[in-house]
Amino acid sequence: MNTFSDRLRYARALKHMTQAELARAAGISQSAIASYESQHRGSSRAMFKLAAALNVDPEWLHTGRGCMMPVEAGPSVHPPSSTPAVREPTTVLWPFTLVSPSQFQALSSDHKRLFESTAAGFVHTCLRQYAETALQKSHEQKTHDR
Repeated sequence: MNTFSDRLRYARALKHMTQAELARAAGISQSAIASYESQHRGSSRAMFKLAAALNVDPEWLHTGRGCMMPVEAGPSVHPPSSTPAVREPTTVLWPFTLVSPSQFQALSSDHKRLFESTAAGFVHTCLRQYAETALQKSHEQKTHDR
């Protein structure tokens, strides 16, 4: 996702929103959304409204740098764009049922990093697949509506 247009389309697809739904949520016109997504318009001040409506980080939406999802608590660390974005840990419930927190804590730091990067890769692959599926369904719906 090299452009604002690509990132906007991707984030909208992840939220399973139509252009009209995003336009209503952001308080801008549907034609503006279409123009952004077709690269006829670059990012603008509406980018902050779009980021808020999509619950994504405005910097990520505008530049592609940093984390896609906004940080709920604590500062985020934005490494060079050639490496994956990293966040400071936040307080969350333990998400795994087959691995206990104590088992995870017993791992070496190298194995903890491997576990986290494996889980992150899996999540990113799933999200990308969801977005592609949503875009495909949107395209099929548009073709059907014609």
